[in-house]
Amino acid sequence: MDKKQAVELFKRVINHLKPFKYWLLSYNNASYPNRDELEEMLGKMGEMYKSWKRLTFIRLQEKKEAKP
Repeated sequence: MDKKQAVELFKRVINHLKPFKYWLLSYNNASYPNRDELEEMLGKMGEMYKSWKRLTFIRLQEKKEAKP
């Protein structure tokens, strides 16, 4: 799958989510579309984009167990 195809498929997913009031998106910085493209797609959705901009991104790290 190339970048263009990935972006088009992602747009289709977003269009299918429009009827839902809330939804959660898990995003990876190395993914397609990149963050700018994703923000552009979400920006076309109006109010949902405002909610997106208020999200705080937190990087979770695995808890390491203490060695005996």
